[in-house]
Amino acid sequence: MEIKDKVDCLILNLWSCTNYGASLTCWGVQCLAEKLGYKAKVINYKPKIGLAYKNTFAEKFANKYLHLTDSVDNYNDFIALNEETDNFIVGSDQVWNAGIMRSHHSGVSENIYLLDFVKNNKKKLSYAASFGKAEFLDNVLNINYKETFKYFINQFDNISVREDDGVRILNQIFDADATQLIDGAFHIPMETLNNMTKNYTNNEKYIGCYALPYFSSQKWYQNILTKLSKETGLPIKKMTFNPSVTIEEWLAFIKNAEFVITDSYHAVVFSIIFNRPFVQVKNAQTQSRFESLFRLLEIDNNSIGKDDIVDLDKILAPKNWEKINNILSQERIKAETWLKNAINQPKQLNSQNDFFNYFISKTSMQNELTKKKLYVLANKRKILLKYYKYKILSKILIGKKRNLYKKKKNNYKTLVTLLRNI
Repeated sequence: MEIKDKVDCLILNLWSCTNYGASLTCWGVQCLAEKLGYKAKVINYKPKIGLAYKNTFAEKFANKYLHLTDSVDNYNDFIALNEETDNFIVGSDQVWNAGIMRSHHSGVSENIYLLDFVKNNKKKLSYAASFGKAEFLDNVLNINYKETFKYFINQFDNISVREDDGVRILNQIFDADATQLIDGAFHIPMETLNNMTKNYTNNEKYIGCYALPYFSSQKWYQNILTKLSKETGLPIKKMTFNPSVTIEEWLAFIKNAEFVITDSYHAVVFSIIFNRPFVQVKNAQTQSRFESLFRLLEIDNNSIGKDDIVDLDKILAPKNWEKINNILSQERIKAETWLKNAINQPKQLNSQNDFFNYFISKTSMQNELTKKKLYVLANKRKILLKYYKYKILSKILIGKKRNLYKKKKNNYKTLVTLLRNI
């Protein structure tokens, strides 16, 4: 990988995961750094996680708005980034969610989101990193990984997290100090957002619904939509996830709605940014993210779930946007001050040895590869049958089904390649 001129900071997060919020929160951190006068770049790492990236809104958005490094394809490429900057930032978003950390490393190292590749003469910072949940340990993690997390997190120079639960987790479990800061998306300038959405304005009045397809089959959810539509006299307009729908269109869908109902964290974030009334459909696994945001901005909890009584007066009660906007303004200033101090302060000496960091991560990578080899050997016949089945179907079918089976074929092709190299 060719080394470019040094920059003030490099940013690592989940920007390439074909997710509207992931792209926007990454850009927001870049916007924040640039507002403070820093030259910032986003680490150009695209984990192979089975989600299409090519020709999606995520790729188009990244090419248009993100300042990317050269492509980072392996662990040595990550290490080479130490020549490009003295400051590394991980976050915003769920970069410390246990499941995401383990599934988004593509065999590089599950510890990259703990900046394991960063040398200890460089600064390691987290901006509004999120665990995604109220507790650290769950069925994805084990006690050994907890110790690994503690080892690397104690090498950070400054830590900020998105949720108040994150502050508690770091303080109580890892004896680490952390500051709560707002999600990166809140730092995208309003003028820029208005310019992005100006071509999608219309006079249509509607309740904008953006939620997982799962909810469409839920009677209780449909009842909420029906009651909201009847009470407000507005039609329901649904948007489902579609890789061909641009981020500009997605933002305009929220901005132009009279009311928003969603289970998406960043749809809630942009409802707040655009001062759109909203109700949040409860997400049991990561509900703490929303509750923390509501506490921070002093927003009455408008979350609703399957077993909740639908109180339309509460749901439709006007929000005090002036108060919310004032709190947001203070939180933006707080974040700007935190990041400026974190980057400008002198680097403190770290007693950890770079070799041990390298050894720990390389050992972890080798263990992952060994487990994968054992899996493909134990399931050899099943893997080969599935691969050839999907290969044939991807050739004889057309349209969406062909694309679906082509994607499945490619997923199994990786396992077949590993199997043939054992």
